Amino acid sequence: MNWLSFHIASGASLFSGALLLIVGALVTGKMKNRGRFFWKLTASAGLAFILMSSTPFPGWAYVSLTLMFIGWITFESIPRLHARSGVVIGRVLLICSSFILTACEIPHQVLPSVPNVKHGQMFIVGDSISAGIDENPTWSDVYQKRYGVKINNLAKPAATIGSALKQSTLIPTGGALILLEIGGNDLLGKTTPAEFRNDLKKLLASLYDPSRTIEMFELPLLPGQAELGRAQRSLTKEYGVYLVPKRYFCNVLSAPQATIDGLHLSLVGSSLMADLIHAVVGGLLK
Repeated sequence: MNWLSFHIASGASLFSGALLLIVGALVTGKMKNRGRFFWKLTASAGLAFILMSSTPFPGWAYVSLTLMFIGWITFESIPRLHARSGVVIGRVLLICSSFILTACEIPHQVLPSVPNVKHGQMFIVGDSISAGIDENPTWSDVYQKRYGVKINNLAKPAATIGSALKQSTLIPTGGALILLEIGGNDLLGKTTPAEFRNDLKKLLASLYDPSRTIEMFELPLLPGQAELGRAQRSLTKEYGVYLVPKRYFCNVLSAPQATIDGLHLSLVGSSLMADLIHAVVGGLLK
């Protein structure tokens, strides 16, 4: 994956897109001819970046923003209407909407605040990112060696949220720290949004226990997958699961020499992932 793919998958394109849209809307009216065309194109690129970010907003938010953009650029494109109130209203609506969307998303960009409850053991429910491929050390191997903590790695290559139910049955009852790194194969496979929501609900329900601390990596989303993100955010909230923002995971995957094939971790990637996990859960382990 190239930098643009990670920029979109991490959700960062929402913020860069909002910036382009706001600047384009502000500057277009002050330009003429080619200048107007350039800044309208800039604003259009901004809208495209926002839509491609697949940030888990309600569908009506995307529809409303698109309709406001169409209305604004229509008024801007008709010379006789440049000075009319429609241009100003459209510009104000676009700018305000962009600020509101980014403001609503900012809280989801920071690590969750987790109660400082100590656990004696940690379990990983995951796919090949955590299970590893070939002979490369997994991030859990690096973590155990670096931080001296025992980790029960239940991850399996090619695992999906549905198949991860088998992993969850291997976790003893009672208190534990559980880390979910699962769902990537669902995004890249043929899992429908309805199946995704149903499988995730079953998995979280099977793991739920008030004495447990459960954290889950938010899934990097491709364009058109906002519904999956909405399902993950709503269900993790319902079951008290702490969601680690996807930008942290994307930062690991996009680091130089962090993967062997653009996705699976190299030794460098496993080291970076181990440090990330320590930042997320290190204080919760005895």
